[in-house]
Amino acid sequence: MDDMVQAQIEEVSKLLLGLWELSILLESTPESRTSRLVEVVIEESELLLAEMVAIAYLQRNGSPARASGT
Repeated sequence: MDDMVQAQIEEVSKLLLGLWELSILLESTPESRTSRLVEVVIEESELLLAEMVAIAYLQRNGSPARASGT
């Protein structure tokens, strides 16, 4: 597996773990503080989506270095 794809997969794994931890925090957080946690979950979800798109691109097209012949 390409090193770039592997790095992206590891990043997605970290983001998924972070989202899981945030969901646990949300369950135990008073309602008055949940809005900031929800913002963080949204931000993390956006990062996760971007990483998943990058993985799909790299798997489909290969890494930019490989494509340019370097």
